[in-house]
Amino acid sequence: MQEKTTPVFIVATANNVQILPAELLRKGRFDEIFFLNLPTESEREEIFKVHLQRLRPSRLREFDLSLLARQTKNFSGAEIEQVVIDGMHRAFGQGTVGRRQDFTTEDIIMAIEETVPLAAIAHHQIEALKRWAAEAGARTASKDVQLTEELKRYTFKQGIQSLEVD
Repeated sequence: MQEKTTPVFIVATANNVQILPAELLRKGRFDEIFFLNLPTESEREEIFKVHLQRLRPSRLREFDLSLLARQTKNFSGAEIEQVVIDGMHRAFGQGTVGRRQDFTTEDIIMAIEETVPLAAIAHHQIEALKRWAAEAGARTASKDVQLTEELKRYTFKQGIQSLEVD
């Protein structure tokens, strides 16, 4: 990658960076290493907007995006997409043959209440990833002020030099 002769942008992702060989993560292999946390409330609102715009563009204003975002703390983008789909299926299943009812914010809320996000199940893994991000000097990939402060506190406690954040 470092021998490139023309501008190249390479993106790689990993759910378990701790098993990657150190030589892959050293400076020079990649220009930057980013840590992508679970979406913030405003990011979750945008994720709902993307999926609802795709499924019901003419009805987007009917959905309470702010409420949906508040109700999905610790949900990933994929989990948010799935609760939208589950809410849609729920509403369609409640209609009668020939008179299907369209889904609403309430249908999505019911799907949210029935969903246990992976972050709740894998809490320790996520915390370990955050510690790794702090130790590795990874930059945050969003403007998540809470995460930035959390990583700074961790690096300070461990005596690690300060975390660079955009």
